Amino acid sequence: MGQAEGNEGFDSRGQEDMRNLSNQSCFALMNRYNSHHILDIGCGKGAFAHFLKKGNNRVLGIDVSKTAVKIARAKFPDSEFIQVDLAKDAFKDFSFDQDRYDPTIFMEVLSYLPNWPEVIREFAAISHHALVSLYIPEDPIGFVKSRGELWQEFQSHFELMDEVHLTTHQKTILFGRQEQP
Repeated sequence: MGQAEGNEGFDSRGQEDMRNLSNQSCFALMNRYNSHHILDIGCGKGAFAHFLKKGNNRVLGIDVSKTAVKIARAKFPDSEFIQVDLAKDAFKDFSFDQDRYDPTIFMEVLSYLPNWPEVIREFAAISHHALVSLYIPEDPIGFVKSRGELWQEFQSHFELMDEVHLTTHQKTILFGRQEQP
């Protein structure tokens, strides 16, 4: 799909559409903070990362799709995009710099990762804040099976600050900060 989008120029997941209530909600949560180092996990073609890019911050987007990363690099050269397959534990081989990220964003990616609890745990170690946005239908086919399961894992690493449920769209949005020791 990523290659077809690149060749034909369409946006199958609505990542670039800020009329989307989920995108608006996530942007509103993130825009309350002046974030200096943003990490967008599953960035796709980089649209949401671009919405968060300001003159004084660094945005790093990672995605499994080489095609999506190539498109993101071409469209948004003021941000950094790399290809990493988190489902294969490649993040253990990839060295993130010593700066902590604030926030780490997981938009519509966790259901694709069989190791999603480990991914949250690993990135909680380098992030002050996190945002998760995830479509969770009644009978999910992805790896996250319920809103409760997601909420419990998120709460084990972050203090929940905001929780949004878009009932019609079966979307859960969680925003939290790193728990203080």
